[in-house]
Amino acid sequence: KETVDPPKGVIKKDPLTGEPNGHLLEAASRLVARVLPKINDEVRDEGLQYAIKKLVKHGVTSVHDAAVTRSLFDTYLRAFKTN
Repeated sequence: KETVDPPKGVIKKDPLTGEPNGHLLEAASRLVARVLPKINDEVRDEGLQYAIKKLVKHGVTSVHDAAVTRSLFDTYLRAFKTN
């Protein structure tokens, strides 16, 4: 609640209570990213397959990802080659 917005970032907060609401904009997302556990290719591949199944179930036919890291790009390539 008392965490100030980092440079070039915003921690969205409830206007009445001041409690963070879970939305981190721009550089504020790094506050969480730096404490997340590292994941390996197997976990990333399983996560992508899970997401694809959920998207297909709900009729989503395409997705755009504007923040692709090299490791995520490799995950997409592995999925493409196996499907």
